[in-house]
Amino acid sequence: MPNVMIFRRFQRSISLSLAALAAAAASSSSSAAAAAAVVVVVVVVVVVVVVVVVVVVVVVVVMVVVVVLVVVVVVVVVVVVVVVVVVVVVVVVAKVRVAVVVVVIVVFKKKKKKKKKKKDKKKKKKRKNKNKNKENKNKKNKKKKKKQDKNKNKNNKNKKNKKNKKKKKKKKKKKKKKKKKKKKKKKKKNEKNNIFGQTLSTSSKKNPP
Repeated sequence: MPNVMIFRRFQRSISLSLAALAAAAASSSSSAAAAAAVVVVVVVVVVVVVVVVVVVVVVVVVMVVVVVLVVVVVVVVVVVVVVVVVVVVVVVVAKVRVAVVVVVIVVFKKKKKKKKKKKDKKKKKKRKNKNKNKENKNKKNKKKKKKQDKNKNKNNKNKKNKKNKKKKKKKKKKKKKKKKKKKKKKKKKNEKNNIFGQTLSTSSKKNPP
């Protein structure tokens, strides 16, 4: 009986110790899980914060870029507008200056002409006479040239005719000479034949057949 009691005590102590171990394990596992949960929550929060910060930074950067682009576009537009305005102003000023100069020149010219008309009647007459003389001279020279050309043509024609006449005369002379030569030759031949005929006739008379 004492052995059974000891064994039961021992069994009870073992079961108590196991229960204590189980309780300790349970408590430790629950604390570990809690710690793990806390860590996970902390990590998630950190990640969310980081993501939010990154998103905010990206949005800010994009906004800055957009603002910079808008500023650049505005500056470019302003510069273009200024350049166009300057060009237009320069062109308008130049045109106005040219117009003013033209008007001034026209006005002055008109004034000068009017003055000339009033004052320089003598000069005008002189110029008129000069022009008339020039015209007459040109007319005279033209007439003279025409006459010279006519004479030149006449002389050339006469020269040509003379040359042709000379050529014709020469040809005629040559022909005549040739004819004469032919006639002479014929005459000579006839004379020769006559002499030969006479000798034949005399010989036949002397020695009849």
